[in-house]
Order: sequence, then structure tokens, then C-alpha cells
Amino acid sequence: MVKLRDQVNRQDVLQYQYDELVKMQLQSGEEESLSQEYHRLKHSGRLGELSNQAFTALYEGERSVQDHLGEVTEWIQELAKIDSQGESWVTLLEAATVALREVTDNLRDYRSQLEYDPERMDLIDSRLAGLQRLKKKYGKPIEDLVELTKTLEQDLALLQNGEEQIEHLQAEVTSRYESMKALAEDLSSRRKKVAKYLVKEIKQELTALKMATMEVQVNIEMANADNLFGLTGMDRVEMLLAPNPGEPLMPLGRIVSGGELSRIMLALKTVFAGNDQTPVVIFDEIDSGIGGEAGIIMGSRLRQLAQFHQVCCITHLPQIASQAHAQFVVEKTTLDDRTLTKVQEVTGTQRETEIARMLGGGNLTPTIRKTAGEMLDRGDSPQAGASLPKPKKKPAKT
Repeated sequence: MVKLRDQVNRQDVLQYQYDELVKMQLQSGEEESLSQEYHRLKHSGRLGELSNQAFTALYEGERSVQDHLGEVTEWIQELAKIDSQGESWVTLLEAATVALREVTDNLRDYRSQLEYDPERMDLIDSRLAGLQRLKKKYGKPIEDLVELTKTLEQDLALLQNGEEQIEHLQAEVTSRYESMKALAEDLSSRRKKVAKYLVKEIKQELTALKMATMEVQVNIEMANADNLFGLTGMDRVEMLLAPNPGEPLMPLGRIVSGGELSRIMLALKTVFAGNDQTPVVIFDEIDSGIGGEAGIIMGSRLRQLAQFHQVCCITHLPQIASQAHAQFVVEKTTLDDRTLTKVQEVTGTQRETEIARMLGGGNLTPTIRKTAGEMLDRGDSPQAGASLPKPKKKPAKT
């Protein structure tokens, strides 16, 4: 009841203010215009004298300015016939003649409008006093009071229709809340169903990457009971991992080893392959602590992943490098006490030599070169990277 009474009182105040301002029929610029008119009427006698004197001197007198200017113009025109230098002066005098006629015409009209009108002055004085009273009462200039009138009209309309609008909006909020809740609950249910499948797929990939002891769990909890709906629905989804059995599960971001994190991300990217829209994926230190068959499997996974993304991998393993679509060598040199980094693509024989170097260091025997060539042939074979689902777009390059 108190709230309703306050609303009624506020509406009464706004209505009074609106009626008062509307009654005055305020207009922007009116105050300045009336002040100028009042000042002109107040000094109409002196203004009449000055305008009459000026008009007489310019036009009506025996030797008016207009007559003098006409004579001068004729003299200069005659001069210009003899000396062309006077032609520009003639142009200036003709322009002055036009300007003089315009001033004369304006003075003629101005004189006819000048009339001392005490009744009009009283009306203007009363109007200006009313405007001044409103300015003092509201603490605003007339231009702002014009805008205030419009604002009051809108506020009153809202108050008069407020109850209906509030009920309508409350019903709409309730309806949308229920719709969003149903969608959020459906999304949460789907997440919980797919979580078990997701864990199974990730563990299979981690096993292939020689991380069979890694424990994986997808934790799904209600994000905020007071505010169910965020950008990702009503759930807070977190992937928890433990490198070894018996160790506590930790969020993915707290995995300490860069190599472990890279391999876990590779496993995730492989599982999500066709659904992840990330254009470029970069792996660093992904080969840390592995070699042999595990390196071959990892290279195969990276090539498979390139069906859906542009994959960049920094590696020291020939098993991985040999399966890439393109290979670049990064070299650092020192020149004038400055360290320079050079990145160069290797192809053909150069690439075979680089793979052989990665295999045997500086000992590039014919056997090592042959092995390097065979690894590159296997990496470019049709079977390479063929175990994932058929790509939905043109394969990228690793």
C-alpha cells in the first residue's frame, strides 16, 4: 500500500508539472526573440530617427549618397575607357551600388515597421516574467524545459499504463524463464549422457599416446543455483585428470608438464576432430619423453587431425616430422653479437637429409638415408591419417 501511495503521489506531482509547462506553450528560442522585440519597441523613437536620417542621406536628400555614387561611377567609367586600370574600380563601384540599394530597401521596410506599441510591450513583459519564473522554479533554461515537457509526458504515460505493462512483462519473463530452463535442463542431460562416452574415447587416445595411466573424469555441476543461465547453460563443466592412479584429480589447466598438456590436447582434438571449428592448432613439446612406436602413433594422429585444422607442431622426432605435409627447419645463428632465427622449408632431397639428420645426428650413413626416405614415403602414403572420419572440408597441412 505504501508503494502504491508513493506512486500515486509521484503521478500527481508529475501531472501538475506537466500541466503547468504545457499551459505556457514553451518554444525554444522564444525568450531571446521576445527580449529583442521588447528592446526594439522600447527604443522605437530613437530607432525611427536614426533610420529616417540614414534613409534620407542615402536616397531622399538633394545630394544623396546614391546620387554621389552614381556620379563617381560615371567618372570612373569614363576613366576606364582611357586607362584599363580603372575597369576593376568600375566593378567595385557597381557592387557598392547594389549593396547601397539593398540597404536602402531594408531601411524603407524597417521604418514602416517601427511603431511604439505599449500594449504589445506589456504583453511581452508579462510573458518574459512568466518564463523567468519557470526558469527559477525548475532551475533550467527554457530549452531544457521544452525537453522536460516531453519527458514528463512519457513518464505519465508509463505510470498510467504501468500496472498493465508490469503484469505483461512479468508474464513474459516467466514464460521465457521456463523456456530457457527447459533448454538448459535438456542440454545438461545431454552433457551427462555424452560424458561417459567422451571419457572412454579420450582414454583410448591417451593410451595410444603412451599415457595409459592417465585418469580422466568429466565433472558436471550446477554453475549457480541463484542464476541458472550463463553463456554455456546451467552447468559448470570441468575436465579433471590425474597422471597416475592414486594421485588427486586436477583441472586440465593445472597439468604441470608442457609435454603432457600437449599430448592431452592432441587426444582431445582428435576426439572432437570434426566438431571443433578452431582453424589453427599449435603443439609444442608434444614429443617430450617419447620415441619409437609412440612417436609414429603421435605423428599419425597429428596428420589425421590435419583433415580438420591447420596443424603446426614443433618437434625433434623424425617419426612426427616425416608424416607432415610440409616441413620447416628452424636455425639460429649469431651475427655481429646478434642472434638471428632463420625458418626455411625443406623439400625433396633436402627434407630427406633433414629427416636423416634427426635420426642419426651428424652420422648420415646410406642406411640412415634409406630409412629416412622410407619414413617419408610412408608419411605420404594414402593410408597416412586415414583412420578418422571423412573430413568435412579440404585437408589442411601439418
